[in-house]
Formats: sequence, C-alpha cells, structure tokens
Amino acid sequence: MLSRLYLWEGVNASSQKCHGISIHKAIIPSHLVMQSLKVIWIFQRQKNIALRWLKHTLQLLEHHSLSDTCQLLRSLKHPLSAALTQHLYSTLEEGHTLSDALNQLPCLFPASIRRCLKIAEQCNQVHTLGLQSMADYEQQRSFKKSIRQKLSYPVLLFIAVLFVFIGLLEYLIPSMNDLYQDTQLKPPAIIHSLLTIRDHLGSIGIIVAIIASLSITLLKYHWQSCLKHTKSYQSYLLGEWMHCLSHLLLASIPLPIGLSHAAFALPSSWRKKCESVKATLLQGHSFSKATRDLPGMTPLLEESLTLGEVNNTLANTLSFLARQLRQNLIAKQKRMLKKTQT
Repeated sequence: MLSRLYLWEGVNASSQKCHGISIHKAIIPSHLVMQSLKVIWIFQRQKNIALRWLKHTLQLLEHHSLSDTCQLLRSLKHPLSAALTQHLYSTLEEGHTLSDALNQLPCLFPASIRRCLKIAEQCNQVHTLGLQSMADYEQQRSFKKSIRQKLSYPVLLFIAVLFVFIGLLEYLIPSMNDLYQDTQLKPPAIIHSLLTIRDHLGSIGIIVAIIASLSITLLKYHWQSCLKHTKSYQSYLLGEWMHCLSHLLLASIPLPIGLSHAAFALPSSWRKKCESVKATLLQGHSFSKATRDLPGMTPLLEESLTLGEVNNTLANTLSFLARQLRQNLIAKQKRMLKKTQT
C-alpha cells in the first residue's frame, strides 16, 4: 500500500504564512486558513529527496547548532525539502529532537537511520553517527540493487526460452511431424514424445509443469538462502548494537544506562534481549556472560569481550568487534554478488 503526505500552506490569525507537512489529514493545524493543500504519494524519488535533505542537515551540524541549521535549510527551494525544514523547526520549538521529527515521518526515513540518530543524540555525536548510519544504509541499498540487476538477466532469459518452447510445441514440431507423414517416414522419438505429451497435457499443461518444477527449485534455494540470511542478519544486528554501545561508553555513559539506550538502535524484537542482558549484569555477572545468549554471539566474541573487561578496554573492544562483524557482512555480500554473476 502506497503512503502519502500532505503539504499544506495557510495563514494564521496574525496574517503570517505557515507551511508544513503532515502524515495524516486530521493533524493539519485547524486554526489556519488553508491556502493550498497538496497530496504527495511516496515513491522512491520522494524518499531520495528526503534522504538528501537529511544528509545535508547532518553535514551542516558539523559546524552549526540544530537551530542555526534550520535557518540555513530555509534556502532550499524544493517543496518537500522546504516542508521538511519547517517540520523540523516546529518540532524543535515544541522541545523535541531531530530523531523525534524523523519518527513522525516513518514513510520517508528508514527505521535503521532513525534508531541510530536516537543513540547519536544520547552520545552528542549526531553528525558523526548520523552520516555513518546513512552510509551503511546506502551500502545495503546498493547491494540489494546489484542483486536485482544480476537476477534480471536470467529471469528475462527464462521468459524468452519459455516463449521459444511454446512456439516449438504449437508450430514447429507439428509442422515437422506433418512433413514426416507426407514423406511416409517415421518421425524421431523426441518429436513423437513431445506430441504425445502435448496431446495429453496440452501446451499450457507442459508450461505449468515446467514453471512448477522451476518454482520448487527456487523455493528450496530461497529457503536455504533465508536460513543463511537470518544468521547474517543477527550478526548485523549484534554489530550495530556493539557499535552504538561503544559510542555510549566512550561518552562516559554508565554501562547499565548505555544498555537501555543501545536497545533503541535495534528492532523491538531485540529489546527484550537487551533488557535480559541488563538484568543479568545487575545481578553481578560479567558483561561477557550476560551477552552469551545474544543471537549471533560466538565463543570468540565472548572471549574478546572477557579480555576487554579484564583490560578495562570494553568500549574499544566493542568498537573493534563491531567493525569486524560489519566487514564480515560486506565480504559475504561480495561473495553473493559473485555467485549471481556466475
């Protein structure tokens, strides 16, 4: 189902022009006299515009405060970019943050970026972590696009072969069979077999049988890929959690509080696991033991965390392990791309 946004512009009681963006028509300010209301359907183009706006915002935050950044963003002329700037300005006036403004527009901004920005605000590293999360998102999107491009050729080839096979069954093979009958010669066994199968099943039946057998093969391969993807995805989430937690610890945030904040960088299914880690830690157990049952955790990672605790370098150890997990994921993706090429 397509999402949509409402770009509105109106005049308040002081005759001042106001404009903004709303995800629902019901939350458009009712005290304004509306001058224009435009519905925007959300496609990939609108998402790209929003991501470019966010990247520009994060780049400005390197040298400016968030309020000054809003003033600088007012120079953007695109209607969606201008509406996003006004939306951010209104959200800040209400005492909320950048991540709160993005969470109000989930159809434009990916959940991974919104969660990471929530952590970045806790660490006071919105510029650094925000741009890094956007770079990671672009890399994952580029990988998925490459996979689709690699798979488009075999799909088109299969469709072309299917049409050729239909032509053979319907026109060429019957013509060859008639030619053999006219010359009173016995047709080859393959022609006789194909005609017999066609007479019993029909051309459509044969095509359905071919598609069904191919679908079963693809489903089996897809199931195996899903199992591998699940393990890779859990390792990816573990790396993201370690990455966010390391930044929180480097920002001198205590470990129990950091665990609560780092949980927001992950999907909701992981938050209960993070809470169990915090509960185990508060019972007096070590961090490496508390994280032993997390998905994607291996004995090698557990041993590294133990060394980090002993040497009092847990934050740096988490950062190093997060980089390793990310590099392993990139290496797996490159191997997958090579397989699709062959």
